[in-house]
Amino acid sequence: MLPSTTQPIESWQVLGEGVKLRMLYQDVQSGYQVGIIHYEPGASVPMHEHVGDEHIYVLSGSQQDERGSYPAGSYVYNPQGSKHSVKSPDGCSALIHWHKPVRFID
Repeated sequence: MLPSTTQPIESWQVLGEGVKLRMLYQDVQSGYQVGIIHYEPGASVPMHEHVGDEHIYVLSGSQQDERGSYPAGSYVYNPQGSKHSVKSPDGCSALIHWHKPVRFID
């Protein structure tokens, strides 16, 4: 298989109040996706479960969840089956790689 280079798939998608995603790569068959997620200061993502593994590299600002706070330069791994909510008091941009979408928990 040859390596590939792609342009961003689409413009920013709004995921919630103050949270948006820019998809960089998507493999529909495997569910593998890569993107940039951006949180405005004070934005959050509610409790969710990871259906597949997720890898995050914080590019700027910081984000936090029930396990800790992650400033710029942090690497975060959320394995399949893990659950958490995310918030960013000061705003954040991160590179995110994941397999399969998350399932939000009521």
